[in-house]
Amino acid sequence: MSKPRRDPYFDTARFLLITLVVVGHALEPLVWNHLWIKAAFLCIYAFHIPTFAFISGRFSSGELRATEARSLVARILAPYAVFQGLYVLFARLVLKQSSPLFFTPYWLMWFLLSLACWKLMLPLVLRLRFPVLVATVVGLAAGCFPDGEVGYSHSLSRTLVFFPFFVLGYLRRADGLGWLRHRWPRLIAVAIVVGVAALSVRFAAAVNPGWLYGACSYAHFKVGFATGLAARALVYLIASLLGLAFLAFVPRRETPLAGWGARSMQTFLLHGFIVKACVALGAFKVLSPRLGALVASGAAVLVSLALSTRLVERVVFPLVHPPLDWLLVSEHKTEGAAVRPTQSHLQ
Repeated sequence: MSKPRRDPYFDTARFLLITLVVVGHALEPLVWNHLWIKAAFLCIYAFHIPTFAFISGRFSSGELRATEARSLVARILAPYAVFQGLYVLFARLVLKQSSPLFFTPYWLMWFLLSLACWKLMLPLVLRLRFPVLVATVVGLAAGCFPDGEVGYSHSLSRTLVFFPFFVLGYLRRADGLGWLRHRWPRLIAVAIVVGVAALSVRFAAAVNPGWLYGACSYAHFKVGFATGLAARALVYLIASLLGLAFLAFVPRRETPLAGWGARSMQTFLLHGFIVKACVALGAFKVLSPRLGALVASGAAVLVSLALSTRLVERVVFPLVHPPLDWLLVSEHKTEGAAVRPTQSHLQ
């Protein structure tokens, strides 16, 4: 069976987003050094993960058949296990950190664990009459629980907080977003970007970037439930507007960016080693904050480009796509079968 043709528009979006992820991680050590750096960091984190979740949802299945379960294990859980182990070893042996645990997602690895959870949760929430509304309410309510119950550990908070974007992406899968190409949506997109950038500069000193991580309770920020709910609702709104503004300017034609975007998984999994090594070596302290931010951003773009190449794909393919044919039932035996935890859950 031939593979379905990839959509260059969304592959290009993936490459641009993964590049923003790398840039964001490169800027993170410098966030507190200068107001403009923090403002740029806030702009990136305001939308890049929600938009990634939206695109991931668009290409997910609303049913958990055996073929989808096989794909979940092979494409998400297996690379998660491999790189979670590699990052824990890297942190302990190279960075000399004693705290990382194998069963707690290491830094960026939370996204793969959350992605697996989203794919498992999606068939269940789609049985509800208002899935996006319910997911949004749950995401808002997640901040009301103590960090010990719903927090950073095991990525539970971020799984719930970003789930609405994943659900929305699935429900809009038939929408090619072609309407974003028209003149007025693009003019509005420019206004949104300029407005959010101006607000980021104006309020950068007062805003805790942790609000954009979706990893902590409202109590962590020392605010009450009402203030926390309002703040997260505002974060949702800004993420939605900026995400649409970003997608309005993604090229739709076939470009080299699309090819790199098709290999975004390896870039995501590998770049953390480079960033953490640079932090450990003190590379971010050599230059002045402004110049350091420019150099770090430029280097991050180059790293994203380099890690997205076919050469890197060939080298790391066994790690990013571990061979599991010996473990999993072959696809032709699973085609059409459905995985049903209980009859009442999914029917």
